[in-house]
Amino acid sequence: MNLSELTYGVSKKGVDEYYEKLHTEAFKKAEEAVKDYDALFTTLKTGWIGKAEEDYEKEVKQAAKKVEDELEKVDKIVKEVVYKIKDEMFKQDKVITDETIKFSIKQ
Repeated sequence: MNLSELTYGVSKKGVDEYYEKLHTEAFKKAEEAVKDYDALFTTLKTGWIGKAEEDYEKEVKQAAKKVEDELEKVDKIVKEVVYKIKDEMFKQDKVITDETIKFSIKQ
């Protein structure tokens, strides 16, 4: 192996794919469930009609929106952490690769 042809071992594509899978499996499914108001109302309704039902549906939608907003915040934090770890891995890998190349040149 020619050491001048070394590349970094950390895969940005792999990190992107990991985050997207995590995002899709965890957050998107949760968001979809929260946004499925019909299922939510069917599950939670207790036979109310009129103003009480309208108020209830409004409150449930507001609560669902709050949950959705919080999920988005958590998703953003997870994404930041995943990519921060990736950046640190890239830095470490670059140092190792650069040092290996320097060492091989001295030999």
